Amino acid sequence: MVFFKYFLVIILLPYLYCESQIDDDFTNVNTSLQLVTRFSQNRIHGSILFSQHSTNDDIIQITVSLNNFGEPSQWSWQIKEFPVDYTILTDRCTDKNLGNKLINFDDTFGALTLENHTQLQFSISKSILELTGPLGIWYRSLLLKDNVGNTICSTIMAKDDSKLRVAEANFQTRFFGKIYIIWVGISGSLMDAIIFTNLEDRKSLKSELSTNNWKIFSTDVLETNLGKSKLNCDALQILYDPESTGLGDLGARLGPVQIGKKSLIRDTNLATFDIEYENRVLYMVLFDSDHTENILDCAQIYLKKSMTLKGFVNETKINLELTLWQKSKFEVTNIYTKVETVQNGLTLSLHEIPSIPKTYKVPSNINNDCLGVGNVFNPTGQVFPSTAERLTQDQYAIGDLSGKYNYGSSIWDIFLPLFGSNSVIHRSLVLYINKEIWTCATLLPFTGPNSQTKIAYLTAEAIYRYPLVGRIIFRQPVDIGATETIIIIESLVHADGTTLKDSDEHRWSINVQPPGKDFYDWMNRCKSAGLIYDPYKVVKNNMSSLCSKSLKYCSVGDLSSRLNSLSIAGNKLNSINISRRMFVDEYISLFGINSIIGKSLVIYSDHGPEARGDRLACSKIEKVWHRKAVVKDWYSENDTISVSGKIELFQLSEYDPVDFEINLQGVQGGNNYYVYSNPVDGGLDLPCENSNLYEVWDPWNNKVTGTLRYGDWSSRFGSIHGARTLTAIGNDTHAQLFGQLVFLSRSVIIHGIPAKKRLACSTIERGYAPSEAREIRAMASFHNPNGFLYGYIRMTQLIYNDGSKSDTVIEVNLHYPGTYNRNITKNHKWAVYVNPVGIDATVVDHGTRCTAAGYIWNPYYTQLADPLNIMLYENECGPDQPLRCYVGDISGRLGNIDVGSHSMVFSDPNLPLEGEISAIGRSIIVFSKNGFQKLACANIEYDKDIIKYVNVRRTTKYETTHFFEAVRSVLGVPDWMLTVDSRKTKILHNGACIQYLVHFKGSIANELESDFSKLLTLGYLPAQTLKISGYYPTKVKLKIPYQSCPVYNKKLASSISSAAKWIKSYSLTVTITLMFNIYVLLL
Repeated sequence: MVFFKYFLVIILLPYLYCESQIDDDFTNVNTSLQLVTRFSQNRIHGSILFSQHSTNDDIIQITVSLNNFGEPSQWSWQIKEFPVDYTILTDRCTDKNLGNKLINFDDTFGALTLENHTQLQFSISKSILELTGPLGIWYRSLLLKDNVGNTICSTIMAKDDSKLRVAEANFQTRFFGKIYIIWVGISGSLMDAIIFTNLEDRKSLKSELSTNNWKIFSTDVLETNLGKSKLNCDALQILYDPESTGLGDLGARLGPVQIGKKSLIRDTNLATFDIEYENRVLYMVLFDSDHTENILDCAQIYLKKSMTLKGFVNETKINLELTLWQKSKFEVTNIYTKVETVQNGLTLSLHEIPSIPKTYKVPSNINNDCLGVGNVFNPTGQVFPSTAERLTQDQYAIGDLSGKYNYGSSIWDIFLPLFGSNSVIHRSLVLYINKEIWTCATLLPFTGPNSQTKIAYLTAEAIYRYPLVGRIIFRQPVDIGATETIIIIESLVHADGTTLKDSDEHRWSINVQPPGKDFYDWMNRCKSAGLIYDPYKVVKNNMSSLCSKSLKYCSVGDLSSRLNSLSIAGNKLNSINISRRMFVDEYISLFGINSIIGKSLVIYSDHGPEARGDRLACSKIEKVWHRKAVVKDWYSENDTISVSGKIELFQLSEYDPVDFEINLQGVQGGNNYYVYSNPVDGGLDLPCENSNLYEVWDPWNNKVTGTLRYGDWSSRFGSIHGARTLTAIGNDTHAQLFGQLVFLSRSVIIHGIPAKKRLACSTIERGYAPSEAREIRAMASFHNPNGFLYGYIRMTQLIYNDGSKSDTVIEVNLHYPGTYNRNITKNHKWAVYVNPVGIDATVVDHGTRCTAAGYIWNPYYTQLADPLNIMLYENECGPDQPLRCYVGDISGRLGNIDVGSHSMVFSDPNLPLEGEISAIGRSIIVFSKNGFQKLACANIEYDKDIIKYVNVRRTTKYETTHFFEAVRSVLGVPDWMLTVDSRKTKILHNGACIQYLVHFKGSIANELESDFSKLLTLGYLPAQTLKISGYYPTKVKLKIPYQSCPVYNKKLASSISSAAKWIKSYSLTVTITLMFNIYVLLL
């Protein structure tokens, strides 16, 4: 009975009516051609269907199925010239948008009397109304208008199995606007095509009409992509005419194109024009009306693919997949939903902004689920929640999904655009339970409604560090012809200490040059950024002042005039509500010759000091590279390693889920696998033990709450359960490869059966192509025998070819000096200081220890105007706003460290290791527990890693541990500067020699490798390799009783083997003789 109750709850969810793609309104499925219109405006909801049994049939049937949620009323109906643009949310049914009246049905059938559940049917001759062809109504619009002037309208679209293709030529230079070429395939064969033009003269201040010749040109088949990207209009010479029919000579076939007025031209000849499979690049070219051979403008013709957005929720209480699909901006959006749940009181909404990614750890008393999603998406300003039950879609907030779909047959939405500035792309799908936000997901593009393949994004960012901190992100889908770019304004906060007040009405723009060092100047700040980016010379023609009247007068870089101004919070607590916003812009691009990447993003303040100028802050727009993690270098506690293969993780940005691919072999005997906190130490005999790797990584303490632990990969990706191989592909919406909670430099352990058995383990490493990036390694080594800590802090960072940087992964492994010192202390602050240290690192007095380090590193002058306000700094700096911290204040961003326990791994988004601002060459200081006294310090230096195979002659009592202890003692290095890979150790030459794979690390790795070779060859060194400032060791042994093993020598191997046998035989004889004598004495 309980199951039946829950089943009814699921069935009655409003959006589950979206499962079917077939309207309940129409049951006639025998027609070969059907065109349909959808209405949900001004209390009229439903459809009108135009159907024709066959192309030879002379009768067109019109079926009206409309609901009137108001009082019965009379509506006139007519065919209009142009399709409805569903990106327009208000006044979309005006004559300006729909054009002239073509057919008035009032003259034939009279006005429609609409009341609740109106069902009407009409017939009309094909000689009066054609569905397709030169006089067809496909992709025109149907307008209904009542006696008081209310209007509703719909594009006349193909129904059922129609396939639609849209190509777009976007003009931006001399002319402004677009030309669309739209094809439809109906019932698998019938084709129709239109050309829809909407162009204006950009140089004209008036809406003047003109006619111009137009043609389709193509590039040469052999032209390179580079040539295509830099092509100018004058280089175009080849008319597109694949079948020698004059197909591309549009002016000759169709007449001139109209400028300053919309036009729709039906061209059945274009039915053979298939741009999707065309190898050449095609251009729409417009000519001078007076000098007909002069090219005025051209635009590349792109295939504008349909838009599919999906949002997924995979939780213990609910599995949900929401799919939104819109073929073009001239058609309605279809909605399909799959839900598996037993949860009551579930509702869905779309919110303005994607939630803040979980890239940092927050206190347990703060819920960061769906943080920063904003309000329900409501650009039309409708009342939310709605006060009435039966309203049409225009009377709801766009994001009020549960409100809009309270009537059963709605599987489409005419007020849910996936294109244009009001698109719901990249916004949040929010699930409510009993009117409380429960969880959310971001709507991301996919290749189709039935596909699980995501569309990739190109992402760029501008990071601000002075005098405000924050980030602005740009994202644009790849390879679908999308002109929309998503702009996410993350929290912007004043950071120089001059004000704690919120400020608004900040203009912002994209400027032509990357900023120089004047980003923090007190006079003429950010002048190096140059002028506002204006590739189409709008400003040159003195038209930018008219931007508010028409977009054709807006320069590309003038974001505030085209979108809106920005707000900056006075403190981080207000930043989410004050400054966080999202825009969708159709005029900036991250691709091609007009890409904004590499340019600057300037924020203005019109109320600042006159000497500074109106530019408040500026930052370079840089590409955000994807992140990849790989698990492939396996270790085992046995002599043989059965596991092979790899686990790969991939993430485009922190706003995307992590895609994973698992392909493992030899895992028989395995069960579950987990991420552990620390990396694998390959030099240990038992590298997979808890003492080394600590415990399953669980930064959210989910083990305490009983929920899924962050490092429990087997529960997320699938367990092994004794299989020989493990193969899986999928994505994880909870994981991150960006920010402070990344998996990098931690380890994966495959547990066996029983669970305490450990089959194999491996460190999670960065994955990158050498053609894209290189890895910088640095280390602060605490090895001074007179120092107060012993161990190291290692740092790694990727430097991409364009100069951008990844987060810095840090491993901390510190304990107190002394072989048997097991003291553990917690809560130590740590920081990077501006200068290196020397002998002052060993001073006993806390007051003078590490004084050469100077002061904490603050290259971006954070809180420079109020540096002594410690309370303000501690309130503002934190993991939720790492840019507000001094660059050197690592503990402020990442938290404190422990000494004497296990190693710790961090990921820092604000610690550069290369460039003009770099931590290398400075010092790192660890403070006393719970205090500010300097406990120990060390210099940050490059960390090299030189690998070398070494063959060593074995003696009779040879031990690997003794050998490396002796070598490290002579070289004067700690164990982390000279390590051995235990998996690669081999016995050679019948036991005469042993081979090691040795790693020489640290800034002196080259010297270590050279002296190591000398030491094995000569047996001694004149002095230790590692020189320590202020430390002069005495009675140091500079000799070792070991030698390198020569090239294989049978006599050597034989003599050693014979000697070993003689010693063994002699020892046995002596033992027997001794025991016999004892026996005689006892008798």
